[in-house]
Amino acid sequence: MQYIKKISAVFLFILVLFVPTGCETRFDPFEESPNWLGPNIYDYLEQQKNYTTYLRLIDDCGYKETMQKTGSVTLFVADDAAFTRFFANNTLGITRYEEIPEQVKYMIIRSGLLSNAYLTEKLSTTETGNQGQILRRTTALQITDYIPVVSGDEMPDTKYWAAYIGKRFPLLQDGSDWTMLHFTDKSMALKGISNEDFEYITGKQRQKGDVYIFGLKIKQKDIACKNGYINVLEEVYVPPVNMAQYIRSNSGLSSFNKLMSRFCAPYFYNTFYNTVTQKNDSLFQLRYFNSGENKMLFAPDTHGNISNVAVDASLLFDPGWNKIQTSSGNNMLYAYDMPAMFVPTNSAMSEYFSASGAGSDLYDEFKVWDSVPNTIVADFVSNHMKKSFLTALPTQFGAMKDESGYLMNVTRGNIEGKFLSRNGLIYTINKVLPPLDYRTVVGPVKINSTTSIFQKAQSETYTKFIYYFRSLLNTYSYFVTLDANMKNYRDPVAQGYKEANKQTWKFKVAANGTIQATAYKVSGDSVIISDGRITNRLQDIF
Repeated sequence: MQYIKKISAVFLFILVLFVPTGCETRFDPFEESPNWLGPNIYDYLEQQKNYTTYLRLIDDCGYKETMQKTGSVTLFVADDAAFTRFFANNTLGITRYEEIPEQVKYMIIRSGLLSNAYLTEKLSTTETGNQGQILRRTTALQITDYIPVVSGDEMPDTKYWAAYIGKRFPLLQDGSDWTMLHFTDKSMALKGISNEDFEYITGKQRQKGDVYIFGLKIKQKDIACKNGYINVLEEVYVPPVNMAQYIRSNSGLSSFNKLMSRFCAPYFYNTFYNTVTQKNDSLFQLRYFNSGENKMLFAPDTHGNISNVAVDASLLFDPGWNKIQTSSGNNMLYAYDMPAMFVPTNSAMSEYFSASGAGSDLYDEFKVWDSVPNTIVADFVSNHMKKSFLTALPTQFGAMKDESGYLMNVTRGNIEGKFLSRNGLIYTINKVLPPLDYRTVVGPVKINSTTSIFQKAQSETYTKFIYYFRSLLNTYSYFVTLDANMKNYRDPVAQGYKEANKQTWKFKVAANGTIQATAYKVSGDSVIISDGRITNRLQDIF
């Protein structure tokens, strides 16, 4: 490393001024490396004799020269024994080296490669020296290094995917850089992650000084080479899928996934040269409609470009976005935290959505989940999302609140599984977490399709009565007027006018989602009202 050589040179020059001339100089600091600094990364691995499989990956991916000459990098590797275990048991179905697809070879190399030389104790340190802040770093993996080819028949049954039925096409799971999650003493201490939390999430017992990449322990740290550092992992590192992929691939979570999938669509990413068809093809990325920091609030057009058509509902954040950040600020905030999701099992979803379940009002109105409107479904899916996994650690379950500030009432007894994805933490749970609105008198109004005016009127946009109705400490008698009966409202203010100017109002929810009223005068004239008088009259009605 050039940086190390310069520091060594200055240090030795100072020593020469104070050491007697009779002592022998071991090496020329400007021409040679110090004895403690090992060979380059490639030569070191070759000399050890037990990294032959990893070296084959380096050779096949054209990284030999990089690992011999280029600095400075941090590399996470696995030895031959780890690869033997990998070939015996992995989710990719690979049983020997010759079966590893080219894309997977690049994924293993580049996802374990950081473009700077970091001691493991510095992995969590920011560029400005703030220790313990960093939880995630982007790797050398390029977005287009791993492009799955999918079948349109396997995609969600929504209008956004209809044009792809019967077709196979390349689809990025999202268009942001993949991240590596690491746990160090300093980051865990600063972020409030206890060893108890870590063991519960990963199933691994962690000791002081241990460094983990996701759930893989670094069994040999900080091997210093001329062009960087090597860290040996206990097993072969294959990056985990993102949250959306995990939920989509888990058959036991299919009910929740079907609801969540309503809010995804393919968007055009760029054009690439397809070596199979030998022509330029369109590359798409999968995005979820969301109102978070990585927002996507407009549907794609027929070519996959962002249109000017706003979607009818969106999620709290995009569960497929790798560099997801759930707080506003600079573009590095994704590195400081990641989200979490509590995903109900199929049996929990069925038990909730039934005539005798906690969601009986919803069931009575719609009978099947497929009939529930997107606006309601978005509320349900989003209420199972937490912007910060640091507020969803198992030691905090007792006081854990949803994003609206209400207790979630989750215990360890509700957890049936845990998964550390590359962009967040997933808990599989045995209960549904309905939004507070659907546990109070607000719920029946939001659910009933014949009370859309009162649904809007009770919100913070108009009367703000929803803040009272959400209270679980009080009980209410809530008399709701049906939409059909909001068409003949005699305006009390106009009753003091001359007979010809007295007004009868007809309320409705306009196409843009606001409440409007048409005021009809006795004289026959009419005028559309959409200003503050609407709220004033609604408050009288409530």
